[in-house]
Amino acid sequence: MTNLRMWLTALSIGVVLAIVSCGGSTASATTSSHLGVLSGVADQCSGLAKGPSYPVQVIVSRNGHVVVRQTKPGSHNFKFSLPAGRYRVTTNQSYAVPVTVKLRPGEVAHASVEAACD
Repeated sequence: MTNLRMWLTALSIGVVLAIVSCGGSTASATTSSHLGVLSGVADQCSGLAKGPSYPVQVIVSRNGHVVVRQTKPGSHNFKFSLPAGRYRVTTNQSYAVPVTVKLRPGEVAHASVEAACD
């Protein structure tokens, strides 16, 4: 009787996990159809031409609120999947020129945040 109970318990857990994972796949497929991709380049403003790289933080905001940040050394490429909408993209560099981008579902928008520190 104990083996039968353990087997039924294991089977029940397996069925529940299968149902939950199916529901999760459907939900994420629906959600991802509302996303767009924001990609671009963030320039480093400080340092000598062949000097060491400094951390450059890309800052993406919407309606005055930071949505996502990413920090990497030196000038670098970035890529984010975000809900459709209008975004402001800048960096932590003192002479960064912010860019405003309109992101549409299923599309890729490009934003190059240049450093005007020449």
